[in-house]
Amino acid sequence: MVKGKGHNTQRENAALAILHFFWKRKKKKMGWRTYLKPHKFTASLICIIILWMALYLGYISQSITVRNHSKSQQLFHDKTFNSELNSKEIENSVTHAQDFGTRNLYHQSTTNIMRNKSQKIRELTTMKTRIKSRNEEQTKSNAITLKTRLKTRENEHRESNVSNMSTLRNTYFIKNKYQKNLKENSTLETKRDVRKKTYYDIKEVSSLIGSRISEIKMNFTEKLWCEEALKFYPLTINFTQFIKNPSKFYVFPINKHPFDFIFNPIRVCGVEREVFILSVVKSRVNNFFLRSAIRATWGKVARQGNNRVVFLLGYSADKTIMGTVHQESMKYDDMIMEDFTDYYYNTTRKFAMVVRWIAKYCTNARFIFLVDEDVMVNYVNLVAFFRGISKEDEGTLFEGKLHYTEKPERDTSSKWYVTKEEYPFDCYLPFLSGGAILTSGRVIRNLNIAIPYVQYLKLDDVFLSTVAHKIGVRPRNNNKICINECGFDLKNYITKHGFSQHLEYFRVGKWLNN
Repeated sequence: MVKGKGHNTQRENAALAILHFFWKRKKKKMGWRTYLKPHKFTASLICIIILWMALYLGYISQSITVRNHSKSQQLFHDKTFNSELNSKEIENSVTHAQDFGTRNLYHQSTTNIMRNKSQKIRELTTMKTRIKSRNEEQTKSNAITLKTRLKTRENEHRESNVSNMSTLRNTYFIKNKYQKNLKENSTLETKRDVRKKTYYDIKEVSSLIGSRISEIKMNFTEKLWCEEALKFYPLTINFTQFIKNPSKFYVFPINKHPFDFIFNPIRVCGVEREVFILSVVKSRVNNFFLRSAIRATWGKVARQGNNRVVFLLGYSADKTIMGTVHQESMKYDDMIMEDFTDYYYNTTRKFAMVVRWIAKYCTNARFIFLVDEDVMVNYVNLVAFFRGISKEDEGTLFEGKLHYTEKPERDTSSKWYVTKEEYPFDCYLPFLSGGAILTSGRVIRNLNIAIPYVQYLKLDDVFLSTVAHKIGVRPRNNNKICINECGFDLKNYITKHGFSQHLEYFRVGKWLNN
C-alpha cells in the first residue's frame, strides 16, 4: 500500500488495496484472468463507482475545512472591531462630558432667539391686521363717494333729458303753427319769386328758388324735429365740451376701428412746412386707370408747392390686384390702405381711416378736400375758395352739396337701405353728399375725437354729417359743388360728378388744364 500526500492519494491507495485483495484471493484458486473474463463489465463499473465515491468524500471534507477556517477568521475580526468600538466610545464619552457645559449655553441662546422671533412675528401680524382694516375703511369710503357722484350725475342727466323733452314739445307746437301759416302764405311767396307759378310743395319751391328757401324749410319743418331727437342718440354727452377735455367724461367707445395700416405714406405731409390743401380721393382697389388719370390731370397740379394728394383704398383678397397695387404704392407712395375689405358699404371705414391718419401723420394740413374718384375737379377754383377763408372760420368749415329733407330708405332692394336697428328715426339730419366735402384740419381733428363715441352707420355721408352736428359744426351748402345740374361747364364750379370712364376723365382733365 502506497502512502500519498493529500486526500486524493489516500483515496487512490484505498481503491488499489481493495482491488489487490480481490485479485490475491481469486488468483490462488483460478487466476485473475480466468476470473475476470465473465465479469469484465461489472468489474469496471464497480471500479468507476468506487472512484466517484472516493472523490465525493474528499470534496465534502475539503469544504468543511474551508468553512471552519473562514469562521475562525471572522471571529478574530469581530473581536478586534469590538475592541476598537469600545475605545471610541470611551473617547466620545470623555468629549461629551467636556462639551456638556457649552451645549447648555448654546441651548439657552437658541431659546432666547426663538422667543425674540416669535415676538417680532406677533408684532408684524398685528401691523398687517391694522393696515387691512384701514384699507377696508378707505375702500368703503371711496365706494360711498363714487355712489354719490354717480347718483348726482344720473340726476343731472335726468334733468337734462326732461329739459330736452320740453324743448322737443315746444318745437313740435312751433312746427304745427308754422305749417298752418305756410299753407296760408305759400301762394304769396311763390308769386313773388316764381312769376305766375304757384308751387304748394316745398321740394319744388326749393329746387326753383335756391338755397334760401331750403334753409327756411330746414329751420321750420321736420328737420328741426330730427335734430332735437338725435341729441339723445346714441350718447347723452355734450360733445363740444368732450372735445376740449375728454378725460373728464367717464364714457366708453361704442364705435371702435380695429384695423391696421397696410400702406402708410408717412412722408406725404412732412413736418417742415404747412400743407395748404390735402386732397383725399376715395378709390376702389381695382380702379388703376382712374387713379392714373387723376395723377395726370388735376392731381398733377394738386401735388405742386405745398399741396398734397392721397388715395384711400381697402383690402382685396385677389393676389394679382394686390400685387399691382403694391407696385403702384412703391412707385408713387400716395396710397393709404387698411386691412378691411374694399366694397361700397365700407366707405365709412375709409372716412374713419383717413380721419385717424390726418390726426396722427398730417397734423400740419390746413384744409382738407374729400372727393370721390369719379369727380372732376377744377383745382384753380378750389384754391381760390380756400384762400378766401379766414382762420376764424376754419373751426366751422364743413361745406358741400347739402341735402335737407332726406329720409331713411326702408326698401330692401334699395342701395341705401337702412334697418330700424341701424337707424331708428324717420328722418336724417342735414348732411353733405360724400362726393365732395370742403373742410379744415381743425374740424378733422375734432371729428377724430368724436367718431369712436358715435354709433356706426354704413352710409358715409350721413355718418360724417351726424358726427359734425354733434361737435357743433353745421354743414353748409356750397353752390360751386356740382353733381349733375351743371352739365360739362366747369369754369364756374369746383367739382363735377359722373366721370367713371378713365378716357373721358383724361380728356376733360386735359381740356381743363389747357
